[in-house]
Amino acid sequence: MKRIAMAAAMAVLVGVCGAAFGQEAQPAAPPQEKTVLDVIEPTQGRPVIVLPEQNFHFMFWMEDVELQKLEASLVHSLSPSERVPLTAPVPPFRIQNAYWAMILKPPALAKPGVYDLYIDMGQYYQRIPRAVKIVAQFKDRFRFVHLSNMNVGEPTAPDFDSRLVDEINLLNPEFIVATGDYLDQPGRNSPDDWRRIMDFFARFDAPAYLLCGDMEDPAVFQKAVDSSPIGSFDYGGCHFVLTLDTQTHPIDQHQTNVEAVLENLKEARNAKMSVLVGRSDGLRILDGLRAIGRDPVEVFAQYKVRMMICGGSTDWDFLENADKLETIKAAGVQYVRTGQSSTSMKNGGSGVSRYRVFEVNGQEIDCAYRPLSPDREAQHSIPAGRLRVFDHGRNDGSAATEHVSVVNTLNQSFGDCRVVMRIKGDDPQAVKVANCRLEEVLRGPGHLVVLATVDVPERASVQVAATTDPQVEQSLAKLPVEFAFGGDRTLKFRQGRSPDGMVYYEQPGPIPLTVKNLSDQQTTVSLQVRLGGEALVLSQTGSTQPGDASAQAAALTTTETLSLAPNATASVSIHPVLRNLTPGQAYLAVYCLNDPLQRVSIERVNVTLAPQ
Repeated sequence: MKRIAMAAAMAVLVGVCGAAFGQEAQPAAPPQEKTVLDVIEPTQGRPVIVLPEQNFHFMFWMEDVELQKLEASLVHSLSPSERVPLTAPVPPFRIQNAYWAMILKPPALAKPGVYDLYIDMGQYYQRIPRAVKIVAQFKDRFRFVHLSNMNVGEPTAPDFDSRLVDEINLLNPEFIVATGDYLDQPGRNSPDDWRRIMDFFARFDAPAYLLCGDMEDPAVFQKAVDSSPIGSFDYGGCHFVLTLDTQTHPIDQHQTNVEAVLENLKEARNAKMSVLVGRSDGLRILDGLRAIGRDPVEVFAQYKVRMMICGGSTDWDFLENADKLETIKAAGVQYVRTGQSSTSMKNGGSGVSRYRVFEVNGQEIDCAYRPLSPDREAQHSIPAGRLRVFDHGRNDGSAATEHVSVVNTLNQSFGDCRVVMRIKGDDPQAVKVANCRLEEVLRGPGHLVVLATVDVPERASVQVAATTDPQVEQSLAKLPVEFAFGGDRTLKFRQGRSPDGMVYYEQPGPIPLTVKNLSDQQTTVSLQVRLGGEALVLSQTGSTQPGDASAQAAALTTTETLSLAPNATASVSIHPVLRNLTPGQAYLAVYCLNDPLQRVSIERVNVTLAPQ
């Protein structure tokens, strides 16, 4: 009788809504938030990434419920005022018993972004945070992030690290994979514990795929996160398999789990590449495949498995599991383990929250960070706290102009970082940005939310601004100058030592820099050149302006101020002397200190160190 009542209710629902949502008038009283449906797909821990007008499945369990209606929409994670109605090409249909499914589709004009799935049932509503991401296109070149063990609750990690949220949101990854061990409570996670975990991940402006770790009970995980601890997802041509491999559920002792991974890879055999993700760093999947008579090298080669991402407490040192890894070298599989993504010092954690950034370009993946002064040889991940956003105003939508500085003291550059600026106004067309690229403008409650992207060089800073004030826009205009570096792009340093014992690195001979005034007016430019964050010594070496000979005798300094006649050029000599040096690719950065945003021009160079 209960199922008949439910079916009758759904029949009424279909009759009212038809093939599209939004037909029925809103109830007089606002709906209350209540968990009515047991949502199976998509969930916060297993979101979907779709294009506009691309269908996705909404699956749920429902019994003994009479609904006034069932309407679905999306709410933007950065602005609740931005709502996207979803349509259903076909009415809801029952799969079996109390399991139901709907096919939902975002409209063609849906803005790219991360959304909460909002289900309106008339008297009640249900919200699934960060369940859907809409992309304009699936990129061949993209970024994602791995968060490893956290063990929050143990003495050295009392809480989740908010710096991870700030930095990863700035890096603007397509998605996050998290490999478990969120709380330091083996198998005892209560509903309140899981709310705490999910609230933390809801602070990211990226969909997060959560795995079950050693500290999580798979049975509880299935209720709190997803109906299955094993799963997969695709981003364009890349296929990711989420495995269950923990101390309490080792994959090599559960044949069905190994077979599930194998079947998943088989179904995705047309993918450009596949990536295995799991909590365990013990490579037990190799033993599991052998136990069912499959050669891991053959399997990985056949299904284009290019990488295995594992959780852990420390970055991989290239020594652990080296013998096992020898067996799959022939398949070209990259093994990755990331240290604690919290301040936890458990099992050798560094006490600094770490995360790993994966830069994907086609079938190539770069994920190793180059620290400035490594204390050990390892597959280094990124330490939190060295990538910051500083707001020069309140950034709350109360002012017509917002000015932001991004400071990157890491030894790595990042392109397409996202800055969020909230400014006063109601017309998105009136928004102008300076020293960055406008990505999107969202309508907020009484203000505008400006999303802009900017490239941030290593060990450098970038200032950007957004405004709706035309006069401010003019005042933020770039100085009319351009820079050109001369000489070799390979900088050959050698180590030296001062009389008092200080070690330094110096390149013999200066680097020439030409500064040109592009305007028909006298222009003054105050400049500084940095390499690896360190200001370099400058000297003015000549100019096309008359009466400028005295400038050649100027004292050495790290700041040079030039007064350029209309369309004139001047030459500056850069003398590279550094206290710290990391060989490899780097950037020479020229800052215009009197530019309204202290704009920076960069030139890629290769830094080498001569043997002693």
